[in-house]
Amino acid sequence: MSRKCSNQSNISGIASRESSLSSEVSTKIECLSVNERGVWFYNVENACDSCWIPFGDIDNEIIEEAFSKNRKKIQLDNYLIDLDRLIQIDKQDSSIERPIKRCIRQLHETPLRSERFYSPEKLVKSFTNNDTNDHRFINEYHKRYSTKSIDEMLEKAAEGIIKEGILLGQQIEAEWIAQRIRSVIGKSKAEVEKCIISLYTYETFLYRLINTTLRENDQSKFDTLGKFIQLLFHCDCSPELSTG
Repeated sequence: MSRKCSNQSNISGIASRESSLSSEVSTKIECLSVNERGVWFYNVENACDSCWIPFGDIDNEIIEEAFSKNRKKIQLDNYLIDLDRLIQIDKQDSSIERPIKRCIRQLHETPLRSERFYSPEKLVKSFTNNDTNDHRFINEYHKRYSTKSIDEMLEKAAEGIIKEGILLGQQIEAEWIAQRIRSVIGKSKAEVEKCIISLYTYETFLYRLINTTLRENDQSKFDTLGKFIQLLFHCDCSPELSTG
């Protein structure tokens, strides 16, 4: 009888510790204030503190969501993430492993995205040049395609971004973007605009591709990027976007 009680006590103790661990992980997330966010980094040199590089916006969102749900393994487009061992594993060469870490940052501490403000290549065309920045892409798109409801546009935008992501080897990132777009189907115009603008400001393949498409007036992207660009173009409370 005493042995049975001892076993039951051990089982209860293990369950209690597991519950405590689960609660601790949950508390880590819940304790973040509205002005804080979890930011994930990887180390390229395995040593110096200055070698910690932040993950891209969407990779960070994916990792943070997995962390909050106590998941241990995550797939990104180019890496596998092991949250048990806190390492990043290269998908092309599994022998390449890098340590990762999570830090809590205030929202205003988000690092400047240098790629958005600096280009090593000379720009041959300018968005502000009246000869090139004449809304050629969006104007031609409006001529060729009839206006659809916002919900139809959102679904087409999601489908097109997934296609572009697959072509670029960024399917996981593209599917994450598409899921966010689909999450506002049926929502208010204000929520749709907030989502579209937010996704465009993320550090992803999407904003680079859109900027290049508009700069070069690449009409081959009508079917895949046209709807997202149309939504983005009218994110100004324009009456041209209706819920009809």
